Amino acid sequence: MKFEKYAAKLREPYSDDKTWYLYNFVTKKDYQRKGYGKSLINIFISFIKENNYRICFEINDSKNVPMYEHFGFKVVKEDKFGDVNHYVLFLE
Repeated sequence: MKFEKYAAKLREPYSDDKTWYLYNFVTKKDYQRKGYGKSLINIFISFIKENNYRICFEINDSKNVPMYEHFGFKVVKEDKFGDVNHYVLFLE
């Protein structure tokens, strides 16, 4: 099974017309730790909440889980695809 099909199956229970899906949010190395990513995530979260949506978010690096939990995301699924850890996070 290809990763895309695997990931789609994991997030399926959290997908509907009111849920936005975000995958692979990355800040260019030169701009990390300067608040740009945090600002973008806060803008995105504000928009989602103002419009009564939810966010389903996927990451593959466990060291980033605490950062997203800080924003209110909850890990709803943790799995492994080959040697890659995979996390589905959800924010209502």
